[in-house]
Amino acid sequence: MAKIDLARRAKIGRDRRERTRAQILKAGATLLAEGAALTLDAVAEAAGLAKGTFYYHFDNVEELIAAVNPYWEVLELRTQRESYAKTTGEWLRRMRSHEAQIRKQWGDQVYQDYERYLDTCVRAFRNHWSSDVQMKLRQIPE
Repeated sequence: MAKIDLARRAKIGRDRRERTRAQILKAGATLLAEGAALTLDAVAEAAGLAKGTFYYHFDNVEELIAAVNPYWEVLELRTQRESYAKTTGEWLRRMRSHEAQIRKQWGDQVYQDYERYLDTCVRAFRNHWSSDVQMKLRQIPE
C-alpha cells in the first residue's frame, strides 16, 4: 500500500483554494472595471465557478467588495503602468530617431547633453514605478 504524503496533499489543497479565491477576485475586479453590477450571479459566471464555490470563499457580496477594492486598485495601477510604459517607449523611440540629425547639425556636445536628458527621463520613469507601486503590484497574480 502506498504511503500518503499528507503535507503535500494539504499544500495542493491550499494552492487550489488560493487560485480559486484569486480567480473570484479577478472576476470581481473585472466587473468593477467594466462598470457592471457586482452580484453573486455575475461574479460566479465571470469566474466560471458555481455559486457554492463563491460561498466557500466569501460569506456575502459585501465581503467580496471589501476584498476586491485593493485588488481592483492594483489592477488599475498595472493598467496605468502598462499605458505609461507604452507611451514613454514610443516617445523615447521618436526622440532617439533624431540623434543622428542632432549630432550632425549641433555637434557632439549638444548630442551628449541630449543623451543625458533622455537617460534622465528613462530613470525618472523607472523610479516612478518602483518601491510602493511595485509592492502593490506584487500583491496579486498576473
